[in-house]
Amino acid sequence: MSYVSHCYTHGYQHRVTVKCRYEQLGPHMRAAEKAPEIIHDAVVEDGVLVAENDMMIKTALTDIVIKGSMYTPAGQSLPEMEAAVAFNGHMKRIKVTGQRYLESTAPLKFSQPEPFEKIPFDWRECYGGTDAANEKEGDLWDLPALSASMGRDLSDWNLNRYKRNPQGKGYVMRLKDDHKGLALPRIEFTDECITPENLVNSDPMSWFERPSPACFGWVNRSWFPRLCFMGGKLFRQPMPSPSWKLPEYDAGLSYDDLFAQVTPVELAQHPRIFQGAHPYLQVPSLTGRQEIGLYGFQPDSQWLMCPIPTQAPCIKVQVPGAKRLLEKACSLSQIVIDADQKTLESTWHAVVRAPVPVVGDAVHDVRHQVDWN
Repeated sequence: MSYVSHCYTHGYQHRVTVKCRYEQLGPHMRAAEKAPEIIHDAVVEDGVLVAENDMMIKTALTDIVIKGSMYTPAGQSLPEMEAAVAFNGHMKRIKVTGQRYLESTAPLKFSQPEPFEKIPFDWRECYGGTDAANEKEGDLWDLPALSASMGRDLSDWNLNRYKRNPQGKGYVMRLKDDHKGLALPRIEFTDECITPENLVNSDPMSWFERPSPACFGWVNRSWFPRLCFMGGKLFRQPMPSPSWKLPEYDAGLSYDDLFAQVTPVELAQHPRIFQGAHPYLQVPSLTGRQEIGLYGFQPDSQWLMCPIPTQAPCIKVQVPGAKRLLEKACSLSQIVIDADQKTLESTWHAVVRAPVPVVGDAVHDVRHQVDWN
């Protein structure tokens, strides 16, 4: 088994991270010869979170993240196609179209999609974005002045930015002539597609009921709903009516999960505090035989079935001053699948508490080992 591990010690607590890489996704998947690197700092490119900190421990759920591209069958040049992600008896169908634009605003009309052969599975191709034509209308707080008084940029609070995916395309807060030629999303869930009839928000707050972006990459920490668990619930912000239907509710989140005001201690104890995957792919800790199916993610085949390694390693920690090894089985924190590279990376975590604290230079004397038997 090719893997890399790291132990972080703080007082009584020892947190161990174990990361593995597999290659040749499919029925012949095998452990890669070269071990992956543990990522200690999140990587953001053009506002999109492309890699998350591997040290963030998930306590109750496993994140599943998917990277790659969508390919038309047999490399045909087509105006649209269907893709899908299947897991644990559930399937999310995805409509993929060629580039489209808002052809006219009166009446509202979309252009015909252009033919394509490949589209990156990326937040920037999904529904969302920033409605530049409504910068002033979306500012309900005089954000330039508020930013100056608080010493931080609060422009993300502007309602002309789609909170679930400000890097996407197609979001219209209020329709104006300037929107003619607007690029429309190319990747959408088939049951949440944008049409001329539902393109425009009914009011600035109705973004809560807008479609969920059809991407399964990492969710940026400042995007909804992840921002709720990264401190957003500690502040009073505009909230939807409890009767509104949000896409996140279908993924198992509740109104209280997202909007109930809590104390910092209560927020830190929430089981989703460090979850970074799309809510649809935050799943209960995995055991036994599991696999995830990707349809439309390969140029030479339709379905790519990815077995998920669920055999948990056991970690053993030797602490200076302790009379015995501290042992604990790891839990599976995250799975990252790269369909283009045909690789899968799994990250495991375990936390053990020692009977004596370790401080100062003694942290360098802590030893750990990983047992896969």
